[in-house]
Amino acid sequence: MPRLDWIGRKAVENHHRQVPFYLLKEVPELSVGDPGSGNLLVKGDNLTCP
Repeated sequence: MPRLDWIGRKAVENHHRQVPFYLLKEVPELSVGDPGSGNLLVKGDNLTCP
């Protein structure tokens, strides 16, 4: 079976391992709606605040 290959493929395949992972923190004063509904809408960017 043919396999697609290109320069930098390994970097693309492993990029997700290099990006830092951050947990979301709930801010109750900004929350709206029923907390037990199971719905979550996240608005923002992927930058962390100091």
